[in-house]
Amino acid sequence: MKNFRCLLYLFSCLSFLCCGNEILIPQFQKVDLKLDGIPKESFWDKSGKITDFRKFRNPSEKTSGTDVRICMDNTNLYIGLTCEEPKGIFTGNPNGSAWAGDNVEIFLASLKNGDWYRQIVIGLNGKRYQEFISENQYQSKVHLEEKKWSAEIVVPLKSLGKFSSDSLRFNMLRYRKNAREFSSWQNIFWAHDADKFGHLIIIKPEEEVTHGPWTFGITDSCAGINWETSGKIKTAFSFRKKGEKIFRKKTAEPGKTKYHSVFLKGLLPDTEYEYQTGNGTVYSFRTLAPGNADFSFTVTTDIHGRSGMLKKILKNPHVQQSDMIFLLGDMMSAIIGRYSCYEGFLDTIAENWKKPFYCIRGNHEYRGAGANVFFDLFSPLERKSYGAFSHKGIFFLFLDTDGDVKESSSYMKNQKEWLCNVVKSKEFLKAKFRILLVHKPLMLPSQGGGTELKKLFDALSEKEKRLFDLSLSGHTHHYSKTIPGIKTLYAKHKTKNGMSPVLSLAFPVMTNDLGGFFLAEKKSSYLLVKVFDETGKIIDEIKLTEKQ
Repeated sequence: MKNFRCLLYLFSCLSFLCCGNEILIPQFQKVDLKLDGIPKESFWDKSGKITDFRKFRNPSEKTSGTDVRICMDNTNLYIGLTCEEPKGIFTGNPNGSAWAGDNVEIFLASLKNGDWYRQIVIGLNGKRYQEFISENQYQSKVHLEEKKWSAEIVVPLKSLGKFSSDSLRFNMLRYRKNAREFSSWQNIFWAHDADKFGHLIIIKPEEEVTHGPWTFGITDSCAGINWETSGKIKTAFSFRKKGEKIFRKKTAEPGKTKYHSVFLKGLLPDTEYEYQTGNGTVYSFRTLAPGNADFSFTVTTDIHGRSGMLKKILKNPHVQQSDMIFLLGDMMSAIIGRYSCYEGFLDTIAENWKKPFYCIRGNHEYRGAGANVFFDLFSPLERKSYGAFSHKGIFFLFLDTDGDVKESSSYMKNQKEWLCNVVKSKEFLKAKFRILLVHKPLMLPSQGGGTELKKLFDALSEKEKRLFDLSLSGHTHHYSKTIPGIKTLYAKHKTKNGMSPVLSLAFPVMTNDLGGFFLAEKKSSYLLVKVFDETGKIIDEIKLTEKQ
């Protein structure tokens, strides 16, 4: 997922889709274009986009069917056009001027750096016209279809006058003979009114978003957003409640960095917010809801850097319909650094999942020279992998225990004190269901498997332990479950991890199948947990009712 950022218009509510009289255009390091008149290369999808055309001298009447893409590199400005023509293309007399049939007029100008303009006319009869630029100084190619035509235009930067990143002006006029329609991007009276042209805001290569953005720590009142850029720049971030017209700037730390992180507090519950990371692209997230309502969530584990496996899970129709997803550890076999996490799972999440997700540490996230990067990615402020929140009647509590490298005693002590307090909170006690999420299951009391978890959980009173309704885990790489009061441990495959049913627990404990996932559907009076294997087939399910 690669997008682009701009530092110049922090208060702008633009996206790469044109809005008003400004459009953000990326400056790529290098554009690889096959000039065939068909803007099909992938860089066009990441370019500035204009579709908001209106009738010439009549801006109240919108027109449709015109799509303009604009970008640049260090050498050229690139313009791609796709023009629908349901009434049929009129090419005009091939011996006539460029205006003899359907045509477009492209204007480029700057009023700050020498007051210059350029005009290029592309006619569908094969003719061209230009002013203040010679015909051999630019290239164009047109492609005709039955009810659509397209074009690509390459304008060398050296053929333009001087301009800065915010001084380049642009407008385009389109004439459709059969439709008797003349349209313009900007509201102008004369075609050469350069002071009324729109603005092209250039986004420099170092401002490219190379990873993200992704959210972390979303609750009913808070949300964090992280992303990375290709170069060191100042963090630019603005947000608004969906439906508001104005974006609010979020003050960032001074200095330049590639790694950007903001944390928002005081948000409204169950509310959709839109945000920009400086590049003009509008992203969104929704805060959690404290009230009781139906929803569903997904849990998966033990990806171990197999991003293809994760993508398959995320693309499952059942998962796509769920409201949030939990990644319960061992997403990596070891963390060499943040880029190994991008490649192993995080880029896949950012590209294929637009809803809240939560990632906790497994034992493998403790491994590797870059293990502490985990907190940079998912908990840059508190630097911990345990926590809790409520959503629509479920209290989720996740713990961080039993890493392959021992955590500091102060970290574990703080987690223990936090756990003992959180189970006494009104939010925990009033929840319809209480779910414990942890990488290693409580069915591993020996062989070093869950020693720290058992110590942590045993810090609770027996009454507090009985309040939990369910525990979901991974680690074993195969599906298993224990049911309170039943002496048999159910496992899909023969266990090699010393697991045993824990009869004293008052709630089921379930471990995830490798490549599979849990899908939990919360209804007003029950919780239904469906178990999916690596093929996407349901292999088990369990139904829980609210404890009295």
